[in-house]
Amino acid sequence: ASPKDLVMAGLAACTSMTLQTRASMMLKTGKLKEGDLTRVTVETKDDTAPGTHMPNNIEVSIGLEGPLTDVQRRQLMASVKACPVKRMLQGELGGGVHVKLLDAPK
Repeated sequence: ASPKDLVMAGLAACTSMTLQTRASMMLKTGKLKEGDLTRVTVETKDDTAPGTHMPNNIEVSIGLEGPLTDVQRRQLMASVKACPVKRMLQGELGGGVHVKLLDAPK
């Protein structure tokens, strides 16, 4: 797997975990009943041009299965913006990314 593939997998995993965390909170508060959300699927796709390494954009496709209401679907989808990996990819790192060279081992 390439580094980009690993980032894409991390984005999909983070999105799924964020949705599942929100669903758990909704269960605890009664906004969701057991069995309302039976499955979450997340797929990522990038549009990297041939011969380049940096995608123009990334598409995240989310499947929410189960007898959810429109309100429940909107609440779950609203939680996606909290995914830390998504936020990093969108440039929300307050301090940026810093690269440093380590001293050679002696």
